[in-house]
Amino acid sequence: MTFKHIISRDNSLFKQLKRLADSSRE
Repeated sequence: MTFKHIISRDNSLFKQLKRLADSSRE
C-alpha cells in the first residue's frame, strides 16, 4: 500500500526533473 504511494511520489518528482532537463536542453 505505502510502497505504491512512495513510487507515485517518486514518479511525479522524476517527471519534473525530466521536464527541467528537457528545458535545459532547449
